[in-house]
Amino acid sequence: MAATTDDTSRTAHLLALMKQGDDAFNSRDFEAMDTVHHPDMIAYITGNAEPLYGRTAHAAAMKQMFSIFPDAHVDNDPYPIKFGSRDWITVVTRTTGTFSGEMTLPDGNVIPPSGKAFDVDFVQTSRWDGDRLIEIGAFWNSALQAQQIGLAQSRGIPAGPAAIGTREPAGGSQSDRHSRPPALKERRGQRASTDSVHALGRTPRQSPALLSSTDDFAQ
Repeated sequence: MAATTDDTSRTAHLLALMKQGDDAFNSRDFEAMDTVHHPDMIAYITGNAEPLYGRTAHAAAMKQMFSIFPDAHVDNDPYPIKFGSRDWITVVTRTTGTFSGEMTLPDGNVIPPSGKAFDVDFVQTSRWDGDRLIEIGAFWNSALQAQQIGLAQSRGIPAGPAAIGTREPAGGSQSDRHSRPPALKERRGQRASTDSVHALGRTPRQSPALLSSTDDFAQ
């Protein structure tokens, strides 16, 4: 009974921290977001071919995303569905925003804003080290999102808020992989067998996107 009580208490505590992180995301408080994210965090974001390594790279991706969707918001008061066990939690909710800023694609092409809004289901599964989020998988229906903001018919444009994520933020380039901490390399090596855990059956690298959250998004 004591173990069950401890696990329930741990889950409630982590869900409160998750809400704190999404509150910071919604208010654009990057300093508060940093207090929730582990410096060596790994983020698997819909649409990104590679994970984002480190809090700095994740914050850079969030700033890029906010430049495209200035009013991006994660519904978290309350999360409609939330659960967890030990150091893992999952929240299921919705995310909204408006395509109001220019989107620069990896090839340098600039897509002007459409002024159209998106409203899609949004799921985040995260692992925590103490009170810091150290690993997260964030996903949503990127095809529906692209349709809602007017990009569904555009060839060669990622379908969802992380086209921004396809550009490597500072600190997340492929060239720095060999300098990453051993723990990150080890986690990366385990990824092929554990992707389904992080996204409830979804492999985070498969579907293209425009959105990145804590918390994504949320990031």
